[in-house]
Amino acid sequence: MRRSSPGFTVAELLLVVLLGALVLLGLASLFSSTYRFMEQGHARDRFLAEAAMSMKSISRDLHETTVLYEPASGCIGAGGACDRLLGCTNWDDTLGARIDPRGSVPIRCYQYCVNSSGELWYTFQNGPAVHPPSGSPSSCATTWSGGSTPIRLAYKISRYTTPAGARGYFERTIRNRIEVGYVVGVSTVSTAVTMLMPAVAP
Repeated sequence: MRRSSPGFTVAELLLVVLLGALVLLGLASLFSSTYRFMEQGHARDRFLAEAAMSMKSISRDLHETTVLYEPASGCIGAGGACDRLLGCTNWDDTLGARIDPRGSVPIRCYQYCVNSSGELWYTFQNGPAVHPPSGSPSSCATTWSGGSTPIRLAYKISRYTTPAGARGYFERTIRNRIEVGYVVGVSTVSTAVTMLMPAVAP
């Protein structure tokens, strides 16, 4: 009489399949959490890179500014008056003419502003016949008359606060000094720029 060959019972096979499924579910959950964490890190890095790029652009324009229309001198704190940066380079508002009379450097007018959705927009107008600040955009994402299409430099930004209260995105603490700052995620991005030329205050 032959003995039957040893094998697995149906209960044992079901137990192995169940344990394998539990291991696979655990691995899938771990992979999903790791992927989500990496995506959040990439998004945070992208927001911070956009913020750094916007700060460089703002600093460049402010260093060359010869007349600054907004914010007005002494503009501090949250509110519409401190949420827009509007100025020009190579323009003398008192004379109503370009500073460089040879015409080799164009007049350049720019605007940076933050809308209620937390988006930082930038637009500019330059050329030999620019008459600032005529035709400046009425809202952040509006095209400047005869100028560039608005460019979104950063988004998902918010105001940062101090013990004194919420801050404006663009504060003009003294005549020739602009403080720029906002929060991206959990990081505060800020800079202070002293304009090289004695910019005209409105």
